[in-house]
Amino acid sequence: MPYLQAVVKEALRLHPPGPLVIRTFSDRFNSYAVMRDPYLWEDPEEFKPERFLPASPRSGGQEDEMIKDEVLKYIPFGSGRRGCPGSNLAYLSAGTAIGVMVQCFDWKIEGGKVNMEEVRGTMTVAMAHPLKCTPLLRYPNPLPSLV
Repeated sequence: MPYLQAVVKEALRLHPPGPLVIRTFSDRFNSYAVMRDPYLWEDPEEFKPERFLPASPRSGGQEDEMIKDEVLKYIPFGSGRRGCPGSNLAYLSAGTAIGVMVQCFDWKIEGGKVNMEEVRGTMTVAMAHPLKCTPLLRYPNPLPSLV
């Protein structure tokens, strides 16, 4: 389960639900840019879920500092008092949906390769080449016969 949660977090880092956080700032705050900033993230354009896996046990004060650092640079749902109240539900829902899709289906990708190129709109970021997949049921008869 920790790796699945890391995959969800990394996907949200690269593709936040809303790229701009509009609060009482004088300017808009671009969370998309923060979560791809090369000064904050090593290889920011690469999909590396391992960056969200817990490392070896940390020592006292260092752990608190590292947690604060993570909170300030990972903000797909905002942060602090005005962060999205549904973020925990979003993490659980996404993790459950992805887990079920991986467990129950094999996937056929049209074209054989995923192109992650993006097109930026005014408030959204979309895939330039939409992903087209066909689910193939892994187990033809998932329910045992009752006869």
